Amino acid sequence: MTVDEELADEPRTNIRLPLYIPLEAAEQAQQRQRSAALMRETVRFARPPRELVVRLAAHPLVLNRHVATPNQETVRFLDMAKEAKRPALILEMPADGFTPSLNRTKRNLARLPIMLRIDRPGHRRVRVVDFGAMEGKPLAEVDCLDGRPLLQLHHELFERAFGPGAACAAIDLSNFYRGCPPQLAYERLFALFTCCGVLADNYPLSGFEASFTERVVLPAFESTVQRFGASPIIVRLLPVESEADESWEWYPPEILGEARVAAAYREAR
Repeated sequence: MTVDEELADEPRTNIRLPLYIPLEAAEQAQQRQRSAALMRETVRFARPPRELVVRLAAHPLVLNRHVATPNQETVRFLDMAKEAKRPALILEMPADGFTPSLNRTKRNLARLPIMLRIDRPGHRRVRVVDFGAMEGKPLAEVDCLDGRPLLQLHHELFERAFGPGAACAAIDLSNFYRGCPPQLAYERLFALFTCCGVLADNYPLSGFEASFTERVVLPAFESTVQRFGASPIIVRLLPVESEADESWEWYPPEILGEARVAAAYREAR
């Protein structure tokens, strides 16, 4: 069962907590909460892979997504990391199921919305995956219409957009999340950001992601504060007035040619 399916009938919560702090306040908050004792306590609870512990030791700005992909949201994230003078790190979860009928973000990974021009409104969609044949498979096993793995396509687009080796800014956390109910997965994730690194994200309370925020994210945040006596350090990735805008998942016009290759020149109608 995928995360999207598992959450379909769960009850909602009425919890409302201040999730975010300003980016400019993150360093001070991190210094205030950083201690060897809290580090040991959070690592013991979260049980992260060694690679993640090593990467978090550099106190990066972190984006938690299914796959590193060069959409407008990622461009903003990398700009924020540069502004904060922190390394950028993207946590991927390619073992999660491909459920385009339930999840808009996963659908946009496989039917790419590409801007017509940077200075011109509107976009076109290029379908690179046979939804019927691939739905329900782990993202890591989804192939494009040209036979290329979907994750490979996105990593190639990522490196094309941000330079050779840019995909090294991402690590696969599938094993970290594997077998965890959604709320526990977020509790483990949030534990790590009480004293190491800064998580950049939006957890909307309206739109298609509101249910996930209310059923999973807010209870996990509250549990983290109660468990450790410290809040996860989270900064708002997108402006609140446009956080639900799908255009953050659009791609720059420069990727159109490669998307058409992956689609075997068969575009969505």
